[in-house]
Amino acid sequence: MSDNWAVLPRVIARVNASALLAVFLLLAEAVNFPTQCLGQDIPIAGNGRTTGGRTNEAHEGSARAEGLMSSIVNWLAATFDLPAIREAPRIEFIQPASMAQLRYRGSAGNQGMPLDMGRDIVALYDDTKRTIYLPKGWTGVTPAEQSLLVHEMVHHLQNVGKLKYECPEAREKLAFAAQEQWLELFHRTLAAEFKLDPFTLLVRTSCLG
Repeated sequence: MSDNWAVLPRVIARVNASALLAVFLLLAEAVNFPTQCLGQDIPIAGNGRTTGGRTNEAHEGSARAEGLMSSIVNWLAATFDLPAIREAPRIEFIQPASMAQLRYRGSAGNQGMPLDMGRDIVALYDDTKRTIYLPKGWTGVTPAEQSLLVHEMVHHLQNVGKLKYECPEAREKLAFAAQEQWLELFHRTLAAEFKLDPFTLLVRTSCLG
Protein backbone atom coordinates (compact mmCIF):
# COMPACT_ATOMS: atom_id res chain seq x y z
CA MET A 1 0.00 0.00 0.00
CA SER A 2 2.84 2.43 0.88
CA ASP A 3 4.46 1.80 -2.53
CA ASN A 4 1.22 2.69 -4.29
CA TRP A 5 0.92 5.94 -2.36
CA ALA A 6 4.53 6.79 -3.23
CA VAL A 7 3.93 6.33 -6.95
CA LEU A 8 0.54 8.03 -7.10
CA PRO A 9 1.75 11.67 -6.91
CA ARG A 10 4.13 11.13 -9.84
CA VAL A 11 1.38 9.58 -11.94
CA ILE A 12 -1.04 12.40 -11.19
CA ALA A 13 1.62 15.00 -11.92
CA ARG A 14 2.37 13.48 -15.33
CA VAL A 15 -1.27 13.16 -16.31
CA ASN A 16 -2.10 16.71 -15.29
CA ALA A 17 1.08 18.37 -16.61
CA SER A 18 -0.57 19.69 -19.76
CA ALA A 19 -3.66 20.97 -17.97
CA LEU A 20 -1.66 22.71 -15.26
CA LEU A 21 0.58 24.39 -17.82
CA ALA A 22 -2.45 25.60 -19.76
CA VAL A 23 -3.99 27.07 -16.60
CA PHE A 24 -0.75 28.85 -15.74
CA LEU A 25 -0.45 30.40 -19.18
CA LEU A 26 -4.06 31.51 -19.21
CA LEU A 27 -3.65 33.15 -15.82
CA ALA A 28 -0.44 34.81 -16.99
CA GLU A 29 -2.30 36.32 -19.94
CA ALA A 30 -5.24 37.40 -17.80
CA VAL A 31 -3.12 39.40 -15.35
CA ASN A 32 -0.50 40.46 -17.91
CA PHE A 33 2.08 38.44 -15.99
CA PRO A 34 5.60 39.80 -16.65
CA THR A 35 7.46 37.06 -18.49
CA GLN A 36 10.88 36.19 -17.16
CA CYS A 37 13.72 34.05 -18.44
CA LEU A 38 13.40 30.78 -16.52
CA GLY A 39 17.06 29.86 -16.39
CA GLN A 40 17.59 30.09 -20.15
CA ASP A 41 19.84 32.52 -22.01
CA ILE A 42 18.30 33.24 -25.40
CA PRO A 43 20.27 35.58 -27.66
CA ILE A 44 17.76 37.72 -29.55
CA ALA A 45 18.59 39.48 -32.83
CA GLY A 46 17.05 42.77 -33.90
CA ASN A 47 15.24 43.53 -30.67
CA GLY A 48 16.05 47.22 -30.33
CA ARG A 49 13.56 49.78 -29.04
CA THR A 50 11.54 52.27 -30.99
CA THR A 51 11.51 55.98 -30.38
CA GLY A 52 8.66 57.87 -28.76
CA GLY A 53 8.58 55.76 -25.60
CA ARG A 54 6.70 52.84 -27.19
CA THR A 55 7.86 49.34 -26.40
CA ASN A 56 9.27 47.63 -29.47
CA GLU A 57 7.14 44.67 -30.59
CA ALA A 58 10.21 42.51 -31.14
CA HIS A 59 11.37 43.28 -27.60
CA GLU A 60 7.99 42.28 -26.19
CA GLY A 61 8.01 39.11 -28.25
CA SER A 62 11.55 38.30 -27.10
CA ALA A 63 10.62 38.66 -23.45
CA ARG A 64 7.55 36.44 -23.81
CA ALA A 65 9.51 33.83 -25.80
CA GLU A 66 12.06 33.67 -23.00
CA GLY A 67 9.29 33.24 -20.45
CA LEU A 68 7.62 30.45 -22.41
CA MET A 69 10.74 28.55 -23.47
CA SER A 70 11.43 26.50 -20.35
CA SER A 71 7.75 25.59 -19.88
CA ILE A 72 7.47 24.46 -23.50
CA VAL A 73 10.56 22.27 -23.19
CA ASN A 74 9.18 20.66 -20.03
CA TRP A 75 5.79 20.11 -21.68
CA LEU A 76 7.32 18.57 -24.81
CA ALA A 77 9.55 16.27 -22.76
CA ALA A 78 6.63 15.09 -20.61
CA THR A 79 4.06 14.81 -23.40
CA PHE A 80 6.10 13.55 -26.36
CA ASP A 81 9.15 12.02 -24.66
CA LEU A 82 11.49 14.47 -26.35
CA PRO A 83 14.84 15.21 -24.68
CA ALA A 84 14.59 18.07 -22.18
CA ILE A 85 17.51 19.96 -23.70
CA ARG A 86 18.32 23.22 -21.90
CA GLU A 87 20.41 24.71 -24.69
CA ALA A 88 18.06 27.42 -25.89
CA PRO A 89 17.81 28.34 -29.57
CA ARG A 90 18.50 31.77 -30.96
CA ILE A 91 15.34 33.67 -31.92
CA GLU A 92 14.92 36.20 -34.70
CA PHE A 93 11.88 38.13 -35.86
CA ILE A 94 11.72 38.64 -39.63
CA GLN A 95 9.28 39.49 -42.41
CA PRO A 96 7.33 36.57 -43.96
CA ALA A 97 8.94 37.22 -47.36
CA SER A 98 12.40 36.80 -45.85
CA MET A 99 11.24 33.64 -44.10
CA ALA A 100 10.19 32.09 -47.40
CA GLN A 101 13.58 32.90 -48.91
CA LEU A 102 15.35 31.20 -46.02
CA ARG A 103 13.11 28.14 -46.28
CA TYR A 104 13.71 27.58 -49.97
CA ARG A 105 17.35 28.55 -50.28
CA GLY A 106 18.26 24.88 -50.65
CA SER A 107 19.09 23.99 -47.06
CA ALA A 108 17.53 20.67 -46.04
CA GLY A 109 18.08 21.70 -42.42
CA ASN A 110 15.45 24.43 -42.54
CA GLN A 111 12.15 23.32 -41.07
CA GLY A 112 9.27 25.63 -41.95
CA MET A 113 5.69 25.63 -40.74
CA PRO A 114 3.92 26.30 -44.07
CA LEU A 115 0.35 27.05 -44.93
CA ASP A 116 -1.34 26.32 -48.26
CA MET A 117 1.33 23.90 -49.52
CA GLY A 118 4.24 26.09 -48.56
CA ARG A 119 3.32 29.37 -50.25
CA ASP A 120 3.18 31.07 -46.86
CA ILE A 121 5.75 30.39 -44.14
CA VAL A 122 4.77 31.56 -40.67
CA ALA A 123 7.70 30.16 -38.67
CA LEU A 124 11.02 28.49 -39.38
CA TYR A 125 13.87 26.63 -37.70
CA ASP A 126 17.39 26.52 -39.06
CA ASP A 127 19.29 23.41 -37.96
CA THR A 128 22.72 24.78 -38.71
CA LYS A 129 22.27 28.11 -36.95
CA ARG A 130 20.03 26.63 -34.25
CA THR A 131 17.76 29.60 -34.79
CA ILE A 132 13.98 29.94 -34.65
CA TYR A 133 12.56 32.56 -36.99
CA LEU A 134 9.22 34.03 -35.94
CA PRO A 135 7.19 36.63 -37.86
CA LYS A 136 7.59 40.28 -36.98
CA GLY A 137 4.72 41.31 -34.75
CA TRP A 138 4.75 37.98 -32.86
CA THR A 139 3.91 38.61 -29.22
CA GLY A 140 3.22 35.08 -27.93
CA VAL A 141 0.00 36.20 -26.28
CA THR A 142 -2.43 33.98 -28.21
CA PRO A 143 -2.42 30.16 -28.22
CA ALA A 144 -1.93 30.27 -32.01
CA GLU A 145 1.23 32.36 -31.69
CA GLN A 146 2.48 30.19 -28.85
CA SER A 147 1.89 27.10 -30.98
CA LEU A 148 4.36 28.41 -33.58
CA LEU A 149 7.05 28.47 -30.92
CA VAL A 150 6.01 24.98 -29.79
CA HIS A 151 6.30 23.68 -33.37
CA GLU A 152 9.77 25.09 -33.92
CA MET A 153 10.96 24.05 -30.45
CA VAL A 154 10.21 20.46 -31.46
CA HIS A 155 12.65 20.88 -34.35
CA HIS A 156 15.23 22.39 -32.01
CA LEU A 157 15.01 19.44 -29.63
CA GLN A 158 15.14 17.03 -32.56
CA ASN A 159 18.20 18.79 -33.95
CA VAL A 160 20.24 19.27 -30.78
CA GLY A 161 19.18 15.83 -29.53
CA LYS A 162 20.44 14.32 -32.82
CA LEU A 163 17.20 12.39 -33.30
CA LYS A 164 17.04 10.44 -36.56
CA TYR A 165 14.04 10.26 -38.89
CA GLU A 166 13.31 8.53 -42.17
CA CYS A 167 12.87 11.84 -43.99
CA PRO A 168 12.43 15.57 -43.23
CA GLU A 169 8.65 15.16 -43.46
CA ALA A 170 8.76 12.63 -40.62
CA ARG A 171 10.26 15.33 -38.42
CA GLU A 172 7.30 17.52 -39.27
CA LYS A 173 4.81 14.87 -38.16
CA LEU A 174 5.84 15.19 -34.51
CA ALA A 175 6.08 18.99 -34.72
CA PHE A 176 2.54 19.30 -36.09
CA ALA A 177 1.25 16.80 -33.52
CA ALA A 178 2.73 18.88 -30.71
CA GLN A 179 1.36 22.08 -32.18
CA GLU A 180 -2.10 20.56 -32.55
CA GLN A 181 -2.10 19.24 -28.99
CA TRP A 182 -0.99 22.61 -27.63
CA LEU A 183 -3.86 24.30 -29.44
CA GLU A 184 -6.29 21.70 -28.12
CA LEU A 185 -5.36 22.76 -24.57
CA PHE A 186 -7.12 26.02 -25.43
CA HIS A 187 -9.92 24.36 -27.43
CA ARG A 188 -8.44 25.41 -30.78
CA THR A 189 -7.23 23.49 -33.85
CA LEU A 190 -4.72 23.80 -36.67
CA ALA A 191 -7.56 23.92 -39.16
CA ALA A 192 -9.32 26.76 -37.39
CA GLU A 193 -6.24 28.84 -36.55
CA PHE A 194 -4.14 28.27 -39.67
CA LYS A 195 -6.59 26.87 -42.21
CA LEU A 196 -4.34 23.83 -42.49
CA ASP A 197 -6.50 21.16 -44.14
CA PRO A 198 -5.98 17.41 -43.52
CA PHE A 199 -4.64 16.76 -47.04
CA THR A 200 -1.95 19.44 -46.75
CA LEU A 201 -1.03 18.13 -43.32
CA LEU A 202 -0.76 14.59 -44.69
CA VAL A 203 1.55 15.71 -47.50
CA ARG A 204 3.71 17.69 -45.10
CA THR A 205 4.19 14.73 -42.74
CA SER A 206 4.56 11.79 -45.16
CA CYS A 207 7.75 10.43 -46.69
CA LEU A 208 6.73 10.45 -50.34
CA GLY A 209 10.13 10.51 -52.01
